[in-house]
Amino acid sequence: MEQISEYRHAGVLKEGDKLPSIRAMAKQVAVNPGTVVKAYQELEHDGVIFSQHGKGVFVAALPDAEGMSKEERERPVREAIEQVLLLSRRMGLSDEGLEHLWNDERARGKQDEKESI
Repeated sequence: MEQISEYRHAGVLKEGDKLPSIRAMAKQVAVNPGTVVKAYQELEHDGVIFSQHGKGVFVAALPDAEGMSKEERERPVREAIEQVLLLSRRMGLSDEGLEHLWNDERARGKQDEKESI
């Protein structure tokens, strides 16, 4: 459940992307299909996914940031940062190395913005 939510917020999963069937997901993550049913139900209740009878389960659109509380807007960003920190530790990056990468990406993003204007 967390991974689907995180991938959605990070843009890995986009609105309308089809998720694996219950059986396929259960096999993929090596859990009981009933566990996937419960997870999909909870994700649907939270507005992360939606199902279409006979067609499958799909990723829902992210809510518009307007009208969201600061905490609601920050939550997916904090989750993404958490994942980046975990990955950087696994890859053996120091805090300084991670900071260098962060600054490089920020500079690249600013450059991309200038080029699109």
